[in-house]
Amino acid sequence: MKKLLFKLLWVLCWVQVRAQTNPPYPTAPITPQNIIAAEYFIDTDPGQGNGTSISITPGVNLSNQTVAINTAGLTNGVHRVYLRTKSGEGNWSLTNIKDFIVNYDPAYPSAPITPQNIIAAEYFIDTDPGQGNGTYISITPGVNLSNQTVAINTAGLTNGVHRVYLRTKSGEGNWSLTNIKDFIVNYDPSYPSAPIAPQNIIAAEYFIDTDPGLGNGTSISITPGVNLSNQTVAINTAGLTNGVHRVYLRTKSGEGNWSLTNVKDFTVSLDPAYPTAPVAPQNIIAAEYFIDTDPGQGNGTSISITPGVNLSNQTVAINTTGLVVGIHRVYLRTKSGEGNWSITNVKDFTVSLDQAYPTAPVAPQNIIAAEYFIDTDPGQGNGTSISITPGVNLSNQTVAINTNSLVVGIHRVYLRTKSGEGNWSLTNVDSFHVTNPLSLNLLSFSGVGKGDDVLLNWSTINESQASFFEVEYSLDAAHFEPIGKVLAHNSSETQHYNYLHTHVPQAILYYRLKQVDKNESFTFSNTISINKLQRTDLEVWLYPNPTEKTITVQNLKKEDIVSLKIIATDGKTIQILTARNDMQYDVSALSAGVYFLQLLKKDGEKSQISFEKR
Repeated sequence: MKKLLFKLLWVLCWVQVRAQTNPPYPTAPITPQNIIAAEYFIDTDPGQGNGTSISITPGVNLSNQTVAINTAGLTNGVHRVYLRTKSGEGNWSLTNIKDFIVNYDPAYPSAPITPQNIIAAEYFIDTDPGQGNGTYISITPGVNLSNQTVAINTAGLTNGVHRVYLRTKSGEGNWSLTNIKDFIVNYDPSYPSAPIAPQNIIAAEYFIDTDPGLGNGTSISITPGVNLSNQTVAINTAGLTNGVHRVYLRTKSGEGNWSLTNVKDFTVSLDPAYPTAPVAPQNIIAAEYFIDTDPGQGNGTSISITPGVNLSNQTVAINTTGLVVGIHRVYLRTKSGEGNWSITNVKDFTVSLDQAYPTAPVAPQNIIAAEYFIDTDPGQGNGTSISITPGVNLSNQTVAINTNSLVVGIHRVYLRTKSGEGNWSLTNVDSFHVTNPLSLNLLSFSGVGKGDDVLLNWSTINESQASFFEVEYSLDAAHFEPIGKVLAHNSSETQHYNYLHTHVPQAILYYRLKQVDKNESFTFSNTISINKLQRTDLEVWLYPNPTEKTITVQNLKKEDIVSLKIIATDGKTIQILTARNDMQYDVSALSAGVYFLQLLKKDGEKSQISFEKR
């Protein structure tokens, strides 16, 4: 049960204490529109829409497009090409910049004239007799005469190093040296006459130790032939004394010549007669064992067997009852069908005190209760109770630890369980850190484009010990840089702040707030994206977001609105609202989740703002 309870310890290691506001999720981005136009320009921007047009098929993703760039008229050197696209909203965006080099590109030379056939070839040795005066080589005219074999006449050359030159004549009448090679002339004596074909071996004999003379050895029967390899010869060693002897073997050719072809030492030793084959073994018909002292053949403890010639792998239970503690020796013997007893096994063994095994433990009872306490033990049964379903294994249980009223710093949480026997066991101990919670609630955070600037607005409530807001921006929503700081008002009432980011570097930017307390604790707001080129004539926003009870719509003229309604993420209309002067609406009846406030203006323009209901 202890092992199972430690699994519960592992699960609870995730406990973290954070008493701070969870920032709202950012508004879902608008569905991207098609790219409807593209153009490029080189070095100098002629203005959006004035570049060289690129033919495209409108779509959301135009990757792997091939664009032919016209470089005619550019000076030699490094240039830069820019490519930009226009979205369905009418926004231009730079999508590619690339440097390239323009070099002088001279005209390629005229193709060479087709090569003519080689129509003649000649060679000369050492001294050039003049083109066309060498030794003629017979060839078949062609463009490529590789792998030609030429016989060079070296008759009359002195011994030593010489040089042979080979040249060919083309169809245009031009001679060209194509090969030069050094070679050596040596005295070449006549080869000796070929030897007479070998005659058959017609006789063979052997002798031992002493040569009786050619033809007087012990004859070996052979079939005459040139090669008698792998012949088997039976050597008669009868009458030889014990010791080392030498056998010689020789053969006679058809010419009548004897030749010694093999010499071998060998040893003669006494070769006793083999004993008579033993009688076939009889079955083993009986077996017995005894310990330490032999009681006599047939008087040991009998072992039950099935008679047979081979009784290997038999299991024998040896009775050690009554033996003193220490080393003993067991003997096992068997009796054959002839009535003979034979010791077949002897083995030492040790008798030691064999204590009785303890009684099997009682089956574990269910865990029937669990509790936790922090830092100080209030006593078993007095901790904070944890609701469980009784069982032997309560692994993977999730426990919510109440950290309210704990001071800032490191604390330790203890968890223990109670078994069905009434025993408490500590199953988990873990340290955790309590930090100061942030001292405000962020109600809303939004922004709008104003020409080359972006105006950021945010609202808070219940500020306490707040120090300042650091405004950060990013070009890619991943890497943020601080651009300004706004001091907090430290009021429990709703507070409104704004910050103007001037001369923004690109059309679409991402912003977030770093909310810092006086004790230097901080947290980040949700990230919002702002398109400074997007139309801002309606500039509508709502707060608080997230909300629990009401939402208030700002910058909305009642007379411009045709309809105003709340829709769910699946597009279903949840509530139809009436335009009113204060633009405040009760949403407390909505279930928790994300919704959209959808606006329809009299000029037909439709927009929507997302918010979260908690």
